[in-house]
Amino acid sequence: ASDRMAASAAVLNSVCDNSQPTALRLHLLAPTKEAAQTLATATETACDGAVVLPYGLAEFEAQVRTRVGEEPMWTTALSKVERSKSTYAVPVVPWDRDEKHTSPYNHARFYAPASTLV
Repeated sequence: ASDRMAASAAVLNSVCDNSQPTALRLHLLAPTKEAAQTLATATETACDGAVVLPYGLAEFEAQVRTRVGEEPMWTTALSKVERSKSTYAVPVVPWDRDEKHTSPYNHARFYAPASTLV
């Protein structure tokens, strides 16, 4: 899951080149389903035989709500609380306040185990 498509394609190609693609089930999450499908196309040679499931972020959020029965954490009011001020958050030192830590693409992996969504 990423909004960095070129880097994601490189990683997926490497994973598929160094494994048995027929044993892989890849959930590809991108800002739009079209972008996820483009990523799937960019990796289809290396990942031939893998089960590839492309999702746009909005579609993924809807599936989490309906199939998992949860609200994705990045869409809740709690996700808008400054992490350094919340009693519910792990303390974050000033030098580690990187946006990737609050990105939906970072958190989506917890909602897509092997059989939860599909």
